[in-house]
Amino acid sequence: MTSLDDRLRAAIHAIADEPDVIVPPRPTVRVTRGSRLRRSVIPALAAIAVLVAVLVTALLPTSGGGPHRVAVPRDGALLPNEIAGLSLFTASISDAPLGQPAIAVLNQGDLGTRWGTRQVVVIGVDGRTYRRLDLAEQRGADGGDGEWADAQAVLSPDGRLVAIGDPRGGSTDIVVLNLITGERRDYPLAVPSVYLLLDWSPDGRSLALAVTPFGTRGEYASQVSDSAELTTLDLATGAFSTVVHALTSYPQNPCFTDDGRSIATSEYADRHSLVKIHPRDGGAVRTLPQLDGSWSLAGCDPDGSLLLSNFAENGKSLRLISAVNGTTLREIQFPYGVPEVLAWRSPTTPIIFVSSYDTGDGTGLILDAPFDGEITTLSTAESGFWSTLYGVDLADDLSTTIAATTAGPDRGPWPGWTRITAGAILVLIGGVVFLLLRRRRRRLLRR
Repeated sequence: MTSLDDRLRAAIHAIADEPDVIVPPRPTVRVTRGSRLRRSVIPALAAIAVLVAVLVTALLPTSGGGPHRVAVPRDGALLPNEIAGLSLFTASISDAPLGQPAIAVLNQGDLGTRWGTRQVVVIGVDGRTYRRLDLAEQRGADGGDGEWADAQAVLSPDGRLVAIGDPRGGSTDIVVLNLITGERRDYPLAVPSVYLLLDWSPDGRSLALAVTPFGTRGEYASQVSDSAELTTLDLATGAFSTVVHALTSYPQNPCFTDDGRSIATSEYADRHSLVKIHPRDGGAVRTLPQLDGSWSLAGCDPDGSLLLSNFAENGKSLRLISAVNGTTLREIQFPYGVPEVLAWRSPTTPIIFVSSYDTGDGTGLILDAPFDGEITTLSTAESGFWSTLYGVDLADDLSTTIAATTAGPDRGPWPGWTRITAGAILVLIGGVVFLLLRRRRRRLLRR
């Protein structure tokens, strides 16, 4: 055997005689009850704390909740060129006063319910601040067709105040709301009545209304009788003054004329139309020469003349007459019916509203309609889902310089119920995430 063989044999014996290498066992981590609590409960408590903070923040008043005192723009009041549709996220006047005069009051919606599918909305003079006139909605009633009908809302000439009616019988008051501050004043009626708000005086100090005593409270009674009293309310004193003790027909857009010293009314009988001028001081009533056909008042021109529309021709035929002697000043044919003028840009340019029902294409229009000149569109309103615009009122004094703006709507802070709902959804989502993470952690610990 060679020395090489001896060396190999010795090496094999050396390897065989080596002690076994003992591999130490993998250390085990003992999960105690305390560590499990720290890993699961503490993160959960942190998540819940964050969600509660979000919820509390949502419930606190926001900086946009108070009036921010926007003055009338230097170049005049603005109106959106496209009026935004109905939204449940529009703040109310009660929660967030407008903080500025309003240029318009809108009646929006198709479905008459108490759940916000029909709304009364005001737009500020900046053309972008929207607020729900919640008091007008709350003072509404179920109409004869079973659908909810909001109360009347009539804007003062300077846009600072809005008079709010009551469509139920047995009404006991008229409410006037300050849109800038949200303050309200109630004017009690002498006896429970049903009334119809008609017009503001040019100086904004008086309201004209038709009143019929009607004592049954709760019944929808938006229509005053044909023999209603024509009355004015002095906002400074709260005193009511009767101008006409019994109208001979249903009031058709009565309006102040003669610089607010008189009220014009129209009536139709025996295929003739009459226009009467009623002095507020109790002077003799003047009856203008009768008109052949079915004419009714559509508005009182700032220069003292009267605009009539022929409802037998769907209001498309207009006639401007003198309030002094009834002389026809001009005749105008209009492409749409004009039951009532919203305001006047000038004595020869009324501003009118044409509903989407009249246009036939689903778009409501607010138009500058000069007697001599081209009709131009000031604003449009698309009829979206539950968002049909069916009524508009403009601030008379601010409308002389009104212009369109493309600014989008500022609806103010979310209403309280939407913030509560959003907070509840966040808490729910946080709870679901916590349960999913907890289940995943348990699976990992079992491996």
